[in-house]
Amino acid sequence: MLGKLRKISRKIFYPLAKLVGSFGIKPNLITLSGLLVTSVGGLFLVFKLPLIAAFCFLASGLLDLLDGLVARMYGKKTKFGGTLDAVVDRYEEFIMVIASAIGKYISWPIATFAVFSMIAPSYVRARAESTGGMKKCDVGFLERPEKLLFIVLATVGLVFYSKALDVAFLLIIVLGQITVVQRLTAAFNFEKSKVNKVVRKVLRRNKTEVDGKSNLRMTLNKKQLSDFTPE
Repeated sequence: MLGKLRKISRKIFYPLAKLVGSFGIKPNLITLSGLLVTSVGGLFLVFKLPLIAAFCFLASGLLDLLDGLVARMYGKKTKFGGTLDAVVDRYEEFIMVIASAIGKYISWPIATFAVFSMIAPSYVRARAESTGGMKKCDVGFLERPEKLLFIVLATVGLVFYSKALDVAFLLIIVLGQITVVQRLTAAFNFEKSKVNKVVRKVLRRNKTEVDGKSNLRMTLNKKQLSDFTPE
């Protein structure tokens, strides 16, 4: 949903990524730094300091953006780096949810459903791209930027409304499950289109073979007729 905004953000933070990369800082180190910053933010949230926590969560989002930019900019993009980034993202989301529950901003049942709804869309995407053969299954309302935005805004909103994180996580739960359905539908349609392509290819091949046999039969019939034509 915020894919276009993410592209704009990349252009804005390009100079910063260039500066960070010029010091030889590795993308994986930036990724792990984001996990550390999120953990610190979680502690601030537990100790009832939501504004500082929100700043930390926002900073971790910036680091998540920078690691990819630095990797692409300096030719350090690796498959392991992509895997590490995805795993760290899930850990960061888990920390934010658990910190909210420990700080008693949300109930444990909501925390449980929130964790599931944050992980499930990513799992469906991974399966659709690996097992299902899709090049990219990023459809749906809820992606990483949306989740982070909801949590950061709600954490700031705690200053004015004590149930702000409840609202944010309930929204994440609903949108997360909708995203699961959207991605499963996309995977099903992709599989269906592949089957249809194979069927059409087989039908075309069979038609070609049938046409070829018909032409051959007609040629033979004509030849036989010419052979029996009286002189």
